[in-house]
Amino acid sequence: MSRWNSGWRQSALRERLLIGVLCVALAVSIVYLMRPLWWYTTGTPAKAKVERCHDPGKGPLTCSGTWTLPGGAEHRGGIAGAGKSDVGEIVEVRASASHAATLTLRLAYAPVLFLLVAALLGYVTYRQRSGARRGTPGPEPTGQGPTS
Repeated sequence: MSRWNSGWRQSALRERLLIGVLCVALAVSIVYLMRPLWWYTTGTPAKAKVERCHDPGKGPLTCSGTWTLPGGAEHRGGIAGAGKSDVGEIVEVRASASHAATLTLRLAYAPVLFLLVAALLGYVTYRQRSGARRGTPGPEPTGQGPTS
């Protein structure tokens, strides 16, 4: 009996550890995906010239260019949300000394998609657990077997 009990405790510990690791990974993923939106929200309004975009094939499209902040200092770096059609164009951005972001759907689709998938998985898990708690009804009697 004590052997079964200790196995149960280890299983519960592993489950809690797995849930903890998944929660940390979820939080880190959300923060990573929300960075460009944060940059746009907290940046200073400016105009940027998109100089080039690079499509690595497996990763996201990265665009870079130059922008001038209100103090007059010119900065160079990545422009989140810019696309290949913006190359050579001047776009409205929110910028800081290290990065710039333009408000497009490209900034929002990854976090929104990620949150929708997480919500769907949470809903499916909730439905499965609530069904298990209520106890799913067994098969209906077929009328076979002894009758009294």
